Amino acid sequence: MKRDSTSRDHAYTIRPLVGFGPIRLGMTMAKCTELLGKPPVRDIVRHDDGETTIYLRYDDPEVALAFDIDLDSRLSMIEVCDPRAILEGRTLIGTEQEACLALIENDGFRVTDHDEVDDLELAEYACDDDGLVFWFEVGRLESINMFPRYDLTGDTPMWPDSTDE
Repeated sequence: MKRDSTSRDHAYTIRPLVGFGPIRLGMTMAKCTELLGKPPVRDIVRHDDGETTIYLRYDDPEVALAFDIDLDSRLSMIEVCDPRAILEGRTLIGTEQEACLALIENDGFRVTDHDEVDDLELAEYACDDDGLVFWFEVGRLESINMFPRYDLTGDTPMWPDSTDE
């Protein structure tokens, strides 16, 4: 993991509860494709509960954007897999699990939940207050998922506004 002193303005900066680079949680699909271009992959997933999510997957930067139809098709989740992604001045994708967890804790992120699937060598650590989920595969950080903050009911996202950083 490498420190980047210019991370505040970096195109690959993760801003918890806000977005990644120029992409902001709550954006429309049209605005995201305007910023990132046409995605190489577009998937539609119909969930068991009847809800539908549209995923746009990009190679550069390595991200997947999820738009939930029930949330007015606004950007509700960003999955960042790009090794250039910066969180708190560090690149973390690919970092060994124990070291990564120590770094995020040192940076003030509090793990509120975790789940491990030993036979698949997968682990998930959630920092709910910061809208972040860290996914590890075979002991290395594979991706960081970002979510907006939700209201007290847990049903309505509180989208960041243009002044949030």
